[in-house]
Amino acid sequence: MHFCEGKKAVLVEIEQTLGRVDPESAERMVRFLEEARTVFIAGTGRSGLMIRSFAMRLAHLGRSVQVVGDVTTRGIGPGDVLLVASGSGETRGILAMAQSAVENGGKVGVITIFPESSLAKLADCQVVIPAPNAQEPAGQSWCLDSAYVEPVRAEPADYPGRHGHDADGETRPDLGADV
Repeated sequence: MHFCEGKKAVLVEIEQTLGRVDPESAERMVRFLEEARTVFIAGTGRSGLMIRSFAMRLAHLGRSVQVVGDVTTRGIGPGDVLLVASGSGETRGILAMAQSAVENGGKVGVITIFPESSLAKLADCQVVIPAPNAQEPAGQSWCLDSAYVEPVRAEPADYPGRHGHDADGETRPDLGADV
């Protein structure tokens, strides 16, 4: 297969997967994050890389954001949200962070493949990415396991930036607003 054919196949899979994401859950997540005093971001592996890019997007929007594990990260508390990305929803370290957030009065948002996972059960808000995974053969997927889910996972996470408004509600053409 040539590069252009492979690219088209992957883009079709991403489009199909995004088409199966419940738009109401994505809208709920947007509102959930907008109401947070500070959004704390956590994930490991590929999920961690994608969710960290979302942290940067929030910072560009003027939102208060902390990346869990950075040397300057403060403790989570009431009014704060921990947003985690975990394909399996069972990553032990991420699960411990979510439990700690709840114990300290924070709320938990989850982006995952498995709506019945331990993380999803702790979540105050979740977005499920219905994608092929190790427990369910991908069939003719061009992307192994959930590897292509990472850009898909970034899409609903990045959605608040698509509104094109900064933290003060000002319209910002550079953030995608129609002006």
